[in-house]
Amino acid sequence: MTKVEVFQTDAAINVGNSGGPMFNLEGEVIGIVSHIVSEGGDFAGLGFAVTANVAKELLTSDSFWTGFAEELGLRAGHVEAIIGEEEMLLGGDIILKVGAIGLGAKFTGLEDIRGYLNKLKDGETMNVTVLRGGRVVNLSTKVKRNAMN
Repeated sequence: MTKVEVFQTDAAINVGNSGGPMFNLEGEVIGIVSHIVSEGGDFAGLGFAVTANVAKELLTSDSFWTGFAEELGLRAGHVEAIIGEEEMLLGGDIILKVGAIGLGAKFTGLEDIRGYLNKLKDGETMNVTVLRGGRVVNLSTKVKRNAMN
């Protein structure tokens, strides 16, 4: 099993916060909210976030998204914002799941997603679940091997 960088936080995390940014006191994004373990079902409990390092690797890997992001209809951020001193785009899709691989607290690494993609044969359907405008949306496309290489 591959290890993944996550951290525990005592920040209040409510149901529906998954996929949102986790900021430090300087306004820098340090992670993506992933999961809360709560006995009472409210914001009191142990919160977890995937580190910004993992998120950056997932989203900036040149070969990872090439060929199918546009086919799926993934929406990029479109609202320019400055948080702290860092410029970023907000408002795009937040990827929650690739195939059956969730990107939450039990996410084990990018190798699992790459393995899933590499096993797909030409013409098979690839599914991606995203958070778009507060709603969970399922996207799919047929795999075109020459577009993924």
